[in-house]
Amino acid sequence: MLEASPASIEEACDRLANRQLFIRSSGVHAAPNGSASAHYEFRHSLYRQALYRSISGLNRSKLHISLGERLIPLCAAGRPELASELALHFEEGRDYEQATRYLMLTAENATRRFSHPVAIQILRRALELVPALAPATGLELEIQILQRMGDLHFTLGEMSDSAASYEKAADRAAKAGLKAAQVDALARLAFPAWYLDPARGSEVSEQALEVSRDLTDPLLVAQTQLAAASFRLLYDSWSKEDQETCVRADETIRRMGGSRIPQNVFYICVQLVQGDYQKALKHTEALIVTTTNPIVRILGLTTKCLILLPCGRFGEVLRLVRTGTELAEKNGEDPWIHIYCEAWLRTLCFDFDGVRRLSEIIMRSNAEQHALRARTIATVASGYAELQQGNYDQALQCFAYVRDFRTTPKFFLHWHWRMHAELGATEARLSAGDLENARREADGFLESALSTADPNMRALAWEMKSRVARAEKDFDSDKEYVHNALAILDRFDIPVAAWRVHASAWKFYSYTEEHARAEGHRARAKELIMRIANSFERDEPLRESLLAAPAVRRVFGEATSA
Repeated sequence: MLEASPASIEEACDRLANRQLFIRSSGVHAAPNGSASAHYEFRHSLYRQALYRSISGLNRSKLHISLGERLIPLCAAGRPELASELALHFEEGRDYEQATRYLMLTAENATRRFSHPVAIQILRRALELVPALAPATGLELEIQILQRMGDLHFTLGEMSDSAASYEKAADRAAKAGLKAAQVDALARLAFPAWYLDPARGSEVSEQALEVSRDLTDPLLVAQTQLAAASFRLLYDSWSKEDQETCVRADETIRRMGGSRIPQNVFYICVQLVQGDYQKALKHTEALIVTTTNPIVRILGLTTKCLILLPCGRFGEVLRLVRTGTELAEKNGEDPWIHIYCEAWLRTLCFDFDGVRRLSEIIMRSNAEQHALRARTIATVASGYAELQQGNYDQALQCFAYVRDFRTTPKFFLHWHWRMHAELGATEARLSAGDLENARREADGFLESALSTADPNMRALAWEMKSRVARAEKDFDSDKEYVHNALAILDRFDIPVAAWRVHASAWKFYSYTEEHARAEGHRARAKELIMRIANSFERDEPLRESLLAAPAVRRVFGEATSA
């Protein structure tokens, strides 16, 4: 700091160390710039504190600033871990703007290590420095800090805190007349707002759209339209209008060379619901690799699981879920979103007891914010468990609970789970021999499925219609419905739904004594089931749960532990 030569400094330190007074040599280490350098340390922290305090406040500040300025090039050249040291030096040097910026970089470093609670604490310290900044700079940084805190709280499943941070950022931007920043903050606020209360989420999305139209920025308008329409499709109900809005907005964004802002990760979910699995997977993996935003990363990983599930890649989903859960628990975080994915996977593997156990964990960890979704998944699983045991009235009660908007309000993909409940109710009626009500339920399920673009639900709805028709000895309708389901399989690779459709086709052609066709469909059903099962490790219990399910065993007509 005194601009003396390194050799003379080392010589002076050697003399002091040899006298064994207050410093000692600690060997040769790498300096911040990577070169070899002699290092020394105080024999006791009291010596350091006494000498530090003996320097006047003004000189201390100057020395801190000087050291900070010398470290900046090293930090920028690939040593981001120096950010926390830089923040300390600039704060002690009273350069609060630099201190705030390096605290934000320190929080980014913590986020990259998945230490999200630590990152939030760092950002809170950065917020405390904002009042000492020039008003314009302080406002800009405050909005950024609040948005980053909102991102981190969402990632931790702390939805109320996330919404509060975004809302404050939006209010600060609105009062300052920063409409672009206000739109960005409102679009982010939509994430927790839709999660906590779809009505509030819709209100926030409409506000973001309204403010964006006041700006001469067609790219921002398109991005906001895409986010708002995607939220409505996934949290409210599927509509052709919103689907077309998404397509037009996405085309505008790509035509104008715009990047996908964090909010539009939900459009990938729209793509997967439509059966565009390869496109959705490509976009998701690109986001996961390139993003530094914690929301985009965690939602990207979750979306990847949702893409892989209908594709029958259960083993990959299980590995992603376990890795995410272990990482969250290692950092002392609630693995809420990973547990949801695992619950969905276990439902498809007929492990209904496992689903209920996971749902209980979610409700114990944060009942207020996550109970609705957890309770719904658990109730669907309970209904199928009762159905397997022949308890049809109890199964119908479970499915009715999920379908009733008074007991089960809207949440992310709520309509998907309601259709699962419709499917389960039809199964229960059919298994109980109540053909009239089974036909009514099947008609309702088909209507619901055709109102969406989900090829899985459409295929399952036609397959269920064929089974009801077969039970009523209406083989002409049975044939029509089976062919409708098979036509969907010609356009989409959806093995989880496809094996059921082929199993139904096997049954139909067996009844009509077209044995070659029947065995062909049965063989295809077996092949698809084993493709799904073999995505797991050989000794994975979920593999055994899938193969031991009654519906699967009927296809094989034999033990299926192979």
